[in-house]
Amino acid sequence: MFLILTSESTTELLTMDEIKLFLRISTSATTEDALLSALSIVARKEVQQKICRQLVPAKYELKLDDFPGEEIIRMPYAPMIYTGTSDVTITYLNGTGVATTLPSSDYTVSYTSEPAEIYPEYEHEWPTDVVDRRNAVSISYRCGYSTSNPVPENIKTWMKMRIATLYENREMISETKMSEMPGNFIDGLLDPYLVTI
Repeated sequence: MFLILTSESTTELLTMDEIKLFLRISTSATTEDALLSALSIVARKEVQQKICRQLVPAKYELKLDDFPGEEIIRMPYAPMIYTGTSDVTITYLNGTGVATTLPSSDYTVSYTSEPAEIYPEYEHEWPTDVVDRRNAVSISYRCGYSTSNPVPENIKTWMKMRIATLYENREMISETKMSEMPGNFIDGLLDPYLVTI
């Protein structure tokens, strides 16, 4: 399995005003904006890796060597986006190496499952004429939160805490003795949202 991020929203999850309010920085002060913007991206990407969720809308391409024997394909990064149109495209290289698009009527996408699942439609099977080559199967799909399905506040709070930590501690080594809150308190905010594949 190989996952490629093909596009991602350029609008970040947290606004500059939200970040500054949390850090107790005046919203009119702009000298740190570039740094805060960079830290926001770092925090978002870190939390996405931790919980296997895509926080801003994005498009991915999942590469497989073959269709799975157990029939269900579990998609990395929840939630999957459903717009009612062709949100998922499955292509594969057939036995002669020709790229073939699987008709959407041949499979079902369970958008509400976490992780989302794709499986053959009733009385259908995955193609068996896949060429013996790495990454012969490609699944393009979109995922991420939206205004109709907003990011939970726990995740946003974790990001703000991470940004604050990175902002206040800009070096790898500190002369100040620091200690983490007991029991990974802050990471506990993410526990209800962890997706396992």
